[in-house]
Amino acid sequence: MAKSITRRNAVRAMAAAGALAALGTLGGCGTSQTQGSATGSMRENSSYPAAAKNGAGQPTFAANIASQLLGSSGENSCLSPASLYVALAMLAVGASGTTQQQLLGALGQDSAEALSQSCQDMKKALEFGPTCGTDTEEDPRLMFANSIWASDAYQVTKAYEERLEQEFDAEVFTCDFTDSKTNGKVSKWVGEKTLGLLSPEFDLDPATVMALVNTLYFRDCWKDPFDASQTEPADFKVQGKTVKADFMHASLTSGFGEFAECQIGQLTFSASGSTLRLLLPWEEGSAESLLSDPAVLDALLAAELEECLVNWTLPKFGIESTFDVRGALQDLGLTAMFQPSGDFDAAITPKGQTTSDLCVSTVEQGTKIAVDETGALAAAYTAITVKEMSLLRPEREVEFILDRPFAYALLGNDGTPLFVGVVQDPTA
Repeated sequence: MAKSITRRNAVRAMAAAGALAALGTLGGCGTSQTQGSATGSMRENSSYPAAAKNGAGQPTFAANIASQLLGSSGENSCLSPASLYVALAMLAVGASGTTQQQLLGALGQDSAEALSQSCQDMKKALEFGPTCGTDTEEDPRLMFANSIWASDAYQVTKAYEERLEQEFDAEVFTCDFTDSKTNGKVSKWVGEKTLGLLSPEFDLDPATVMALVNTLYFRDCWKDPFDASQTEPADFKVQGKTVKADFMHASLTSGFGEFAECQIGQLTFSASGSTLRLLLPWEEGSAESLLSDPAVLDALLAAELEECLVNWTLPKFGIESTFDVRGALQDLGLTAMFQPSGDFDAAITPKGQTTSDLCVSTVEQGTKIAVDETGALAAAYTAITVKEMSLLRPEREVEFILDRPFAYALLGNDGTPLFVGVVQDPTA
């Protein structure tokens, strides 16, 4: 991690007022298990229960997108379902017709109003800490930021602009996409909103009409930090060989569970109440198998854990990923938005006109996460471009040694999957 996280007496995150249906859609809270079984990832003849059971609801958006993008990557990876969800929501509330209906279906809402409210509820429930720029960068915080960048040859409709500003707290910019300087302006905005953690190099198509950008920034310290003096190098097994990684050690009262699919250990953050859930497959399994089936992933993210005295052996790791999300979204049934139509006329049209043929041209996400003795630091951006066209004493003690590839999920204080990924090689 570039900068260690300073432990401070940060204000606790605002608690969600009641159950948030949208977060259940995103994060699998409550009724998250889905039809199907853990075939291919379940430990055969296991005495442990399967986390995934038959007969439950539809897979959540988070589990679906993670399955598409991470289920067979074979590399270190990090994804932010929450950032992608909000960016797609901003697109959806300005769309109409088949495009909007497909987006609402994928995001688990029955109306644009409900979708917008779900994002407002998520922001209210999860954000905490000082406002960007009013305190030091080391202070714990979780913050979302949104923006729309519109071509100066087009006109954003008043209704759409007001909706983005009022319901998504989005900043509205007018720009010239034929000017290469616009790339730098968008990149600078992302850098400012992620406190310099992400600095993407955008290369926006000059034919771009509109770009919707979301950022998510997270920094928090462990409720019980690791002692850096106990960190030492040891072997981490990866792809038939071993590499030397720096392993942190601690004996902590932590959430822990053993299931047919994997072992799960959970660490808690101090300021926000967020958690980092580590999913270690059994020796014969793989980290990707835990993510490849949305039913399994949903169940594992929501599984109840027992308080145990866990002897942690966890490698420090830092991962940076970039995804082209278009193919995954199309596989989830979001096809209309990639085809030219008038479905975005309610959001933006050429100046002096009321109709046009627009389509989504790119959906890109970049993420970064670092985990060390003091806590975790993570950030994400999602950019969508549109162009014309086209406390009880634990009863048992366990060992949890993450010395081979494992999956992880950084969850908000209500279970929202903020980041999900795989550690194949912590030294890469």
